Amino acid sequence: MKKRKAMLLLMGCAVVSMLMLAASAACAGAEDLTQAVQIVLDQAGSTASDGSVIISGSVVTITKGGTYAVSGTLTEGQLRVEAGSSDKVELVLSGVSISNSTDAALHVENAKRVTVRLQSGTENEIQSGQEVEITADTAADESASGGAVYARDDLTITGEGALTVRGYINNGIQTSNDLVIEGGVITVQAVNNGLKGKDSVTITGGEITLITGGDGIKSDSTDSEEDGTVTISGGSFVMTCGGDGVQAETMMTISGGTFAMTCGSGSAGVSHAAGGNMWGATGWDMEDEDEPSTKGLKSGGDMALSGGTFVIDSRDDAIHADGSIVITGGDYTLSTGDDAIHADASLAVEGGDIRILTSYEGLEANQILIAGGDISVTASDDGVNANGGDVMGMMGGGMGWKMGAWGGAPQNDSAFDAESAQSGASDEMPNLCITGGSLVIYAEGDGLDSNGNILVEGGTVIVNGPEGSGNGSIDYGTESGGTCTITGGTVLALGAAGMAESFGSGSTQCSFLQMLNGSFSAGDEITIADSSGHALITYTAVKRGNCVVFSSPELIQGETYTVTAGSEKIAVTLTEIATGSTGGGFGRGGKGGRGI
Repeated sequence: MKKRKAMLLLMGCAVVSMLMLAASAACAGAEDLTQAVQIVLDQAGSTASDGSVIISGSVVTITKGGTYAVSGTLTEGQLRVEAGSSDKVELVLSGVSISNSTDAALHVENAKRVTVRLQSGTENEIQSGQEVEITADTAADESASGGAVYARDDLTITGEGALTVRGYINNGIQTSNDLVIEGGVITVQAVNNGLKGKDSVTITGGEITLITGGDGIKSDSTDSEEDGTVTISGGSFVMTCGGDGVQAETMMTISGGTFAMTCGSGSAGVSHAAGGNMWGATGWDMEDEDEPSTKGLKSGGDMALSGGTFVIDSRDDAIHADGSIVITGGDYTLSTGDDAIHADASLAVEGGDIRILTSYEGLEANQILIAGGDISVTASDDGVNANGGDVMGMMGGGMGWKMGAWGGAPQNDSAFDAESAQSGASDEMPNLCITGGSLVIYAEGDGLDSNGNILVEGGTVIVNGPEGSGNGSIDYGTESGGTCTITGGTVLALGAAGMAESFGSGSTQCSFLQMLNGSFSAGDEITIADSSGHALITYTAVKRGNCVVFSSPELIQGETYTVTAGSEKIAVTLTEIATGSTGGGFGRGGKGGRGI
């Protein structure tokens, strides 16, 4: 009994100690806020507890550095910061409502940095202009102050409270320098851009909802290489944008966060000729359309994606960079009216789960490396397209690849010409290199397409190619001196025979191209077995076709294999390293086997 009483006494003391610590912390917090300059906004007459705040009618101006606790309502007014250039100002918003029909409601004219802290449990509202319906066609007055919240200097938003910003004149939240968001429940409606940091935008947390007529998140300065950047490492984002979702002028880096975004009218309603003509091209390009850019993630320079969860439905490209893109992780569900992932220079996928539900072309760049990841591509034209290049200038060109400047990509001497990738020059020999990962393609145009070279060194690739003869499951630039070789990995490419191409004699791993006497249909089982009946691969076709291309480390030159497609069986003897191979399409190579 004594032991039990002693234990109860100890537990009671522990509880009391915890309560005392909590009370002490609460008192400290309250004391800290009490020591702040108190500003109470009131239409009848705002008040401040310190002379550093000047009140002139409905304009409340902070003139010195320090912490200011702000509460109350101000209609047709403005909260201003005009402090010294070395002053740091903290605004603690605790139930604030400010509106201004002609200008910014919160305006930072001068300070070293302003931090807006959203007090936990409070809701705050800031509005510029008169309420209008926000669509992609809503006109913004870009001659007015940049946003409902506008700062000429660095601005940080943090805390656990809520902030609703309505920018009915121009942008929602804008700074001419660096914008940092660390937390808060933030909702922005803006006729133009939602969040804009001209020099940079950095987001590490928060629950952010954006409804914009222009871009959702934007940084567009080109004053230096360090400017025009967007860096996101956390937070949740729900975005409906008339323009781009996230735009960086020079560099975008995303390592975390959850994104659900619709850009423009989304992927629905975009029409273009599926599958192209006999040359495998439609000539259609979203860039030729007379409409604003409506991309999901867009960088005017390079982009690095290492984490995060993305659900993007965009009218234009879902992910786009004028320079290079490196993807090392993350989860992506992409629907787009144009390209799902497009880089003008180079694209490297080293990891991540990528599901492209609908696209014009799935992955597109001048130089493409797939070294990892789990990728599924559905495209109305090409699945993977290494594009560009001057055909005459590339005649006689070889692989010439030297891996190096991917910024984290694996080194591989046979894989990539780094200088070519970074230059973005359209006259470089296009290269498509696959060294690892899993890639499944559903394409109406070409499945794997390169205007130059294709090299497969590893990984697993399944191509559900075109039903029409104007394209091929594999297509490479024979007309420009390109080659198609395989040294490792497993490839099964199904489709029409009319433009069929396969791996060439420069390969070190066996492959074959087999045209069927008839055709297989969607739902038919495709099996390739060795002479003992062991199945090297079994796959259920999702489309009609009459051509099979296959390569596997298990294939042995001189051996005979059985291709079963539906009710048809054909024996294929590997007389060469690349049996039945064609170069240039148009059905060259014949049937190359015999019926069973």
